[in-house]
Amino acid sequence: FGREVLVRRIMGRLSAERPQSVSIVGERRIGKSSLLAHLASPGTRLALQPEAGRYLFLFLDFQQLRSIGEAEFLG
Repeated sequence: FGREVLVRRIMGRLSAERPQSVSIVGERRIGKSSLLAHLASPGTRLALQPEAGRYLFLFLDFQQLRSIGEAEFLG
């Protein structure tokens, strides 16, 4: 809610001619997970970037996977 500029900036970086990585960092309970869930929604991506259908967005919560190894992660 109220983050259209931020969402457009993130989508612009991800879908640029030379894509850039984006890091979402901040204090607890400021809406980072909500923002990521919003970005992962197909409707949001396609509305902001028609070519976003070319990308696969995954939402992984590593708090539940603290002891995951490299092989498990890549699998």
